Amino acid sequence: MHLLAFNSTLLAVAGYQQVGAIADAMVPRTNGNLEYQIPESWDVAGAYAGAAACVRARLQTPSLTLRGNPQIVPISGTLLPAVDPNFMDMTAAPLSLAKEEALRADMESNSATDALVAVWVFDPKKTEFKPEWKDMRWVRATVSVTTVIRAWATGTIVFDEPMEGGSYAVYGMQAFFATALAARLIFPGQVERPGCLGQATAVSRSAPAFWGGLGLWGRFDTFSLPQLEVLDTAAAAVSYTIWLLLAKTGSGMLRR
Repeated sequence: MHLLAFNSTLLAVAGYQQVGAIADAMVPRTNGNLEYQIPESWDVAGAYAGAAACVRARLQTPSLTLRGNPQIVPISGTLLPAVDPNFMDMTAAPLSLAKEEALRADMESNSATDALVAVWVFDPKKTEFKPEWKDMRWVRATVSVTTVIRAWATGTIVFDEPMEGGSYAVYGMQAFFATALAARLIFPGQVERPGCLGQATAVSRSAPAFWGGLGLWGRFDTFSLPQLEVLDTAAAAVSYTIWLLLAKTGSGMLRR
């Protein structure tokens, strides 16, 4: 699973405008950095589109256009993901993307505003949308990070309590800060960077997809923790709070 993000400013004009693609360590950009060039035959598991006075939003590639560009439904009328955000869960019927085509995001808004479109892509040959392990639990951590506008910024994860030594599998995450747009994890030795929508506070309810509905995100050992990347609306030195949905893996652990 990998989280792609589009984030730029729209004008107050009628009709679709492109939302610019954020620089990504895994997926190259094309067409003036407005679009992502999809390197493999991936599927889309979910999407989010938010902006003030958002009217409509869609995804577009040459192949998708032949059958009608898919709309992102429901849309959000705010840039920052709200409580119980309007996340489009497509895990039951994923949308297929063609290798090497350019993926763009379009949105129409009735005001001049910042826009966010987030797309969760995955390799259908490797991903199952169900947990492999039992005895999962939410574990809390904090991350100090210096955010950058319209760019991913990285910070080190510090768990509230010492973790039992060994290996862990991650099946979900929630990330909290007042100006958070999205967050994703960088696992040692893994190229894909899965993630979730941001939330303003820890009492905000996120989408069920981030509570285990997107399958395995990645694995780590206690001697080599993942890092957190965040996409934020402001540039400042801040502290994020995150919850990770973890299962201890290895001999003696409970499989489903």
